[in-house]
Amino acid sequence: MEDLLQNPVTWGVIITVLTGGGSMIWWAAATHYKLNTLSEKVSTLSESVSRVESDIVKIYALLESKYVSTGRSPVALTSFGERVSRDLSASEWADKYALSIEADVSDMREFEIFELCQKVVEEAINSSEDFESKVKEVSYNHAIDKKWAKEVLAIELRDSVLRLVKPAAKTEKTESTG
Repeated sequence: MEDLLQNPVTWGVIITVLTGGGSMIWWAAATHYKLNTLSEKVSTLSESVSRVESDIVKIYALLESKYVSTGRSPVALTSFGERVSRDLSASEWADKYALSIEADVSDMREFEIFELCQKVVEEAINSSEDFESKVKEVSYNHAIDKKWAKEVLAIELRDSVLRLVKPAAKTEKTESTG
């Protein structure tokens, strides 16, 4: 064994093994530190993404709460739009007004009826100062532009007209789904 320890090659192997082992221990420690740091950063990033997602949901809810109608076709009133409609008495107004245009829409498609209803609403507002004043007041009270109150009226009028001219389609729809 003494000969072995005096052999320079043996010392070269021992030094190489110890240096290599030390390097591997240092590398493992450095890698472990980097993995821990990376794990902490991923965790922090994950928390940040969760906060951003939560904020986006809140922003979307806030924005959606001021929309009077859905973005889908056919447009329908949102819960906010229904509140605006109640304050305008839009459903009652639309039921009365629908009778006067019922004959004009018999050959129209639904989107054409809606376009006509938008024009009728505009004409009705322009021809009555009281009605225009009510639309302005409700718009002001709900912090919306007057055009959104007009949209509520047009949707309500369209729905009233459709109930008059297409009652069979409405009945068939409810029977097929129920």
